[in-house]
Amino acid sequence: MMVEENKSLIEQYSELEQSLKKAKEEIEYYKNIAVETGRIRLREIDQLSRLITERKKAEKALREGEELLRATVESTADGILVVDEKGQVTHTNKRFAQMWQIPDELVRTSEDKKLLDFILAQLKKPEAFLSKVHALYKTSDEDFDVIDFKDGRVFERFSSPLIRDGQIAGRVWSFRDITDRKRAERALRVSEGKFRFLAEKMVDIVWTIDRNFQTTYVSPSIENVLGFTPEERKRQSLEEMITPESLQKVQVMFLEELQRDEEDTVDPDRSITVEVEYYQKDGSTIWMENIVKAIRGPGGAVVGMHGVSRDITKRKQAEEALRESESKFRNLFDLSPQAIALTEVKSGRLVDINNKFCELTKYSKEEILGLNTTEVGFYLEADRSKFLKELKASGEVNGLEMEFKAKDNSILHALMFARIIQVAGVSFIMTIFHDVTEQKLLEAQLQQAQKMEAIGRLAGGIAHDFNNILGIIIGNTELALDDVPKWNSAHFNLEEIKTASLRAKDIVRKLLSFSRKTDQELKPIEIVSVTKNALKFLRSTIPTTIDIRQNILSTDETILADPTQINQLLMNLCINAYHAMEQTGGVIEISMESIILDEESVKSYPELNEGHYFKITVSDTGPGLDPEIIDQVFDPYFTTKEVGKGSGLGLAVVHGIVKNHNGAISVTSEAEKGSTFTVLFPLAERIPEIDTYKTEELPLGNETILFVDDEKSIVNMSRRMLELLGYKVEATTSPIEALALFRSKPDQYDLIITDMTMPQITGDNLIKDILTIRPDMPTILCTGFSEKIDEESAKEMGICQYIEKPLDKRDLAVTIRQVLDAKRS
Repeated sequence: MMVEENKSLIEQYSELEQSLKKAKEEIEYYKNIAVETGRIRLREIDQLSRLITERKKAEKALREGEELLRATVESTADGILVVDEKGQVTHTNKRFAQMWQIPDELVRTSEDKKLLDFILAQLKKPEAFLSKVHALYKTSDEDFDVIDFKDGRVFERFSSPLIRDGQIAGRVWSFRDITDRKRAERALRVSEGKFRFLAEKMVDIVWTIDRNFQTTYVSPSIENVLGFTPEERKRQSLEEMITPESLQKVQVMFLEELQRDEEDTVDPDRSITVEVEYYQKDGSTIWMENIVKAIRGPGGAVVGMHGVSRDITKRKQAEEALRESESKFRNLFDLSPQAIALTEVKSGRLVDINNKFCELTKYSKEEILGLNTTEVGFYLEADRSKFLKELKASGEVNGLEMEFKAKDNSILHALMFARIIQVAGVSFIMTIFHDVTEQKLLEAQLQQAQKMEAIGRLAGGIAHDFNNILGIIIGNTELALDDVPKWNSAHFNLEEIKTASLRAKDIVRKLLSFSRKTDQELKPIEIVSVTKNALKFLRSTIPTTIDIRQNILSTDETILADPTQINQLLMNLCINAYHAMEQTGGVIEISMESIILDEESVKSYPELNEGHYFKITVSDTGPGLDPEIIDQVFDPYFTTKEVGKGSGLGLAVVHGIVKNHNGAISVTSEAEKGSTFTVLFPLAERIPEIDTYKTEELPLGNETILFVDDEKSIVNMSRRMLELLGYKVEATTSPIEALALFRSKPDQYDLIITDMTMPQITGDNLIKDILTIRPDMPTILCTGFSEKIDEESAKEMGICQYIEKPLDKRDLAVTIRQVLDAKRS
């Protein structure tokens, strides 16, 4: 452009020069005419005046043109050289001298030969340059060429003819230094070569698109990845390349990038990473990760995008598998029947807990996440130290039993299983809590049961001997009473002995009843009678500093119950009340009455229905219960007593007994006024069996009885007693002798009465042998205590009656008559 402008200015200057020359010639012409003719016409003078004026204007325009030409030529970045038609240098600008590094003295001399030699000496191909220069003088064509210098410089050379009066008056040469541009172009070509080499050898796909999403370049690797050739790809629209969901994502991304053009803070190196689902040639799809950067034109405007696409299908599949695995883990974690916690090793803070953990500890996730176990107060410090020591030693904990405290301060027992795991380079402790609180309760109950069983065995062993002694005392006392007149003072003493012995018999029976292991059989019982008997036994257990009061408003109500468990319930409630008043003394009041729960009152007992119930109330005058813990008194292991005073199982057992009997229990308490436990049992319609032999006169008989007992005193006493009742008796202390007697004359006996515990042959086995000889033989089994047999199992063996020692004359007489009369009927 600069060359063309310079050429135009030179041509204008030449035309002004020609006009001025012509004007001078005309003035001379008219001067000559005036001189020759001697006449100057007015018209000619005017014409002359105009010519003079025009000449001055032309001279001024020429000067201005010269100045403009000179300024333009000197200020241009190109080097300008003007030569005439003879090849002589007529003008150069300073830039020309600078570009060709021409010394000032050589410029000032304007010696064309020296100047040309100096120029040619710098060129790589001087002969070609010189030949070109000579050729141009013979033509009016414009010419463009690139000149290479020996020192690495590169010039663009432009030459055009200088036309004057239609003739070539010389040539204008302009030179532009393009060394830096050529270097940049060379570097660009090298860079593009490298880029193309990398793009064509990469496994990833390299691509560029314009603003219309049309592919302008794509690397050959596309064919290996997607199946399309680069030419096929260039013909595809964006809709044909990617799925609709990905298309929307890409369009939004491109729109956002276009909007950033309006911002002044656009980072030219900014790139975007986006995952896109591409179509393959066979119609299937794969996921690719695209790193995309905007292509910006002049002014920073986005003219397209270029990017690299990498196949991440396997990674997506792995991520999907990981998500599925994480989902499964989360489901297992949340739905696990075991409590699980995840704790950061470094901080000790809880980062995750499952639903079972919340259920077990009664903490919500919001309450506990972010805290450490010390802040929460889960563990005893000794347990926590033991846990961490074992974890540090082996990296895991297997089945360590620990106690920890729930939000409501209840103590839980768990077997701890823990392991250190790594998640994203961070160490965590995965802890599983196997709740054994219920198991510990059951173990305690088992221990209690074993303890009671041991007591029962001890009591049974004692009772067996004691019952035999009592039997001898009672039997002989009754025999003595028959021999001593009532007016005799000895008769009164014998009655006292009998009364005391019967009390002892009752106490032993209650002890055995309480401690003996029995199946839970709910049967109709007169609840008042059972509870009164339990309270008699209780009086001997609780110190006299505690006053026991009874307020019984019912008499013959019947409930379905296990008498042993009713005994245990009353014992636990009353002993619990006693412990509350142990230091101060006080009053335990037991009230009993039958009530009716109607539609309104039954609302206080959600687990019950409307109907008739038997109500037992046990109250004490102790310090009462804290309102904050009153709802926990029936929880296993919960206790307000000092160590050694209770296991926390008593009221839990009571609660279990009540529930097993389809009843309900509640507690109320007032500070410094005591507590009241209320128990409701549904009344039963069935009536308990009544002994038909409740008469003053003893039933008599005349049958023959074979009596067997290994205690000689009992044998002698029983023979006399039975003979006084009218029976014929054969008695022996040896079961083997008894079996021999029966075998010798099986039809002679009407009844067999035998003790249970005897040497050589036990009573039940003796009866089995007898029944093999005579299956219809009436039998009665007596025992002071036996774990092997009870009334029900005795009857299953074919034994007619089962009676417990010690025997008194009335019980024995009634039982014998029941058996013999039943046989006859």
